[in-house]
Amino acid sequence: MNLDKATYALLTGRSELTTLTSRIYNARAPGGAATPYVVFAQSSAQPLGAMDGPNALELGEVQIDVYAATKADALLVAKQVRLATDGIIATAGGVVVRGTMRTGQFAAEPLAPADGSDGPIYRVVVLVSVFFEQAIG
Repeated sequence: MNLDKATYALLTGRSELTTLTSRIYNARAPGGAATPYVVFAQSSAQPLGAMDGPNALELGEVQIDVYAATKADALLVAKQVRLATDGIIATAGGVVVRGTMRTGQFAAEPLAPADGSDGPIYRVVVLVSVFFEQAIG
């Protein structure tokens, strides 16, 4: 989907984020992915109506999860995710983004590693609203 392309382009286009991790995945990380990593998924998208006919503008919601070995690392990566996705007006991944806004962030309960290794995996969730253009027709 277009919003997936835009989100991936915004995240991978921020060198301060990709310096911390180049592991940025759409919808699901591969099993055994090394931390830190980022997983993003579109949670909704809806067209915005216009009084004068069809409108290409849509509002999408994206959830971006940051996973890391320490809470401090998760928060550090989440900060770069916020900076990559908040207050953006640009063309990203070939998608016209008319504006973005962080709508929330929270630290989730630590997870037990799926591979049975020592220590929990820390997760921070960043929620972003994206106004973007979708082709009409």
